[in-house]
Amino acid sequence: MEHPAGTDFPLLVALVRVAPLVHAELLRRGVAEDVAWHSLADLGQQVHIHRLVHKRFGFGGRTWVPVNYSGSLLWLGRLQFTLEPDDGALGVHIPSRAFDPRGCGRLPRTGPHRRGARLRGVHRRPLHLRLVAARPWAAALLDPASNMARFAARFAPYGEPADGTRDALYFGFHRETGDGTTLDLDTLPQWSSLQRAVVSRLRAGQMTVQAGSMPLR
Repeated sequence: MEHPAGTDFPLLVALVRVAPLVHAELLRRGVAEDVAWHSLADLGQQVHIHRLVHKRFGFGGRTWVPVNYSGSLLWLGRLQFTLEPDDGALGVHIPSRAFDPRGCGRLPRTGPHRRGARLRGVHRRPLHLRLVAARPWAAALLDPASNMARFAARFAPYGEPADGTRDALYFGFHRETGDGTTLDLDTLPQWSSLQRAVVSRLRAGQMTVQAGSMPLR
């Protein structure tokens, strides 16, 4: 029998129940207590974003959050870092400011390698950084003096470009098109320079994304 709150509710409860165990393991690895709790707060972000997108309670990160609950994610200031064990990389993610439990604010002006080095210390292995959530093309479309452009410009393109329409709409505008839904681009908000840049790419049919990489000094 399905729970009245939906099939996502039991999984959400299970993750909340094991959160203290994950927190204790992060402390054992040398992570500061507040950083450990902040990292686990990503679960709340996933629930919040699901509501923004679907206008109802739910939990969309079925593959994302359980992996992070193995201790693979640290949320340090404005950035999230995830351990990518297959190729010795740290994924660099820029979480939504719509859910910001500690007022993390703007992107750091200094390089992300300083924060990434803390995760390297936790896992004790050589790693490099791979920018995941923001793409190098942002450096070419935005004001070069903007934090986003300066941040993206630190990363060299990595791998092959791929279609990024669904990700751009989901994370940039909280719209889901993975189910085949089509959107009128005129209805999308364009409050920020990044949103306007994304809409211009969508109109031109050029919403490709490509990861960026930089060495972790």
